[in-house]
Amino acid sequence: MNDFSSCIPWLDKNILITGHRHPDGDAIGSVLALYNISKSLGGNPRIYSQDVYTEDFRFLEGYENLELTIGRHEKFDACFVVDSGSIEMLGKDFPDKDHRGVLIVIDHHSTRTPFGDNEVVDSTASACGILIQELAKAANCALTPSIASCLWLAVASDTGSFRYSSTDPRTMRYSGELLEAGADPWQTASVLYESNPTERMKLLGFSLRTLEVRLGGKAASMMLTNSMIAECGTDSEQASGFVNYPRSIRGVEIAFFVREDEVPGKVRVSFRSRGKFSVDNIASSLGGGGHPNAAGATFECSISCAVDHIYKIIRETYGW
Repeated sequence: MNDFSSCIPWLDKNILITGHRHPDGDAIGSVLALYNISKSLGGNPRIYSQDVYTEDFRFLEGYENLELTIGRHEKFDACFVVDSGSIEMLGKDFPDKDHRGVLIVIDHHSTRTPFGDNEVVDSTASACGILIQELAKAANCALTPSIASCLWLAVASDTGSFRYSSTDPRTMRYSGELLEAGADPWQTASVLYESNPTERMKLLGFSLRTLEVRLGGKAASMMLTNSMIAECGTDSEQASGFVNYPRSIRGVEIAFFVREDEVPGKVRVSFRSRGKFSVDNIASSLGGGGHPNAAGATFECSISCAVDHIYKIIRETYGW
């Protein structure tokens, strides 16, 4: 188990907890679990995210306390940042040095830029939720059903419901403890896989029309424009997980999904690998990072040029 001695003294203080922008299930579950851990230890935690958490996760305790903005003059004893590989991944209202207190980072990304005063980083953890569970143990905080449910979402999300190669014995041992503590796998699975809004399915239809397979069938891509999103009457967050569709094609080793960013002239790309070929190095070349099998980046480019540019990087990296 990792050493959390630099984290534990701050859990019962006035703290702010946040994760990366455009949060996924691991970030949301880890933030909410840490919120409940701090509450149970007598702390005064607050939750910040620039981007709203999907309504589907409202069943998790602490969801209703999410704050989308933080006052510039508010001060904290410490700020906990989870599942983030760089400070650039945080929201625009994240407190500056004079207001955030001790900056504590708990992360599992293999490609990252250190930015915390105190950091606990373990790239062998299948999800950041694994590290938050270890923190609870180290702090002698009992796993309540509320904490267990948040952590189950974190781990189930980042392991593809235990399908990805990152799923290891530690993942399964810890997940068993979550079940014993009261986590409900079906509730989480229903939210992740069987609660799709109509707008999401329409958006998927538009994106699937852009599907390409290149480099001898080893790489595949999809993309999404803001005009597609507008036509479906939804937002880009409904495209979460679309990258898994090109990856599911037989013979594809690397897949990526490109969407236009909210900032004009920028695109966001998500990468996935089946495991033989890393994608964190490709994301890093574009100013991003992540894990060998899952990574991402945001960079300046038109979406019409981004797809060709990324295929070129993959070809040059692996000689396909």
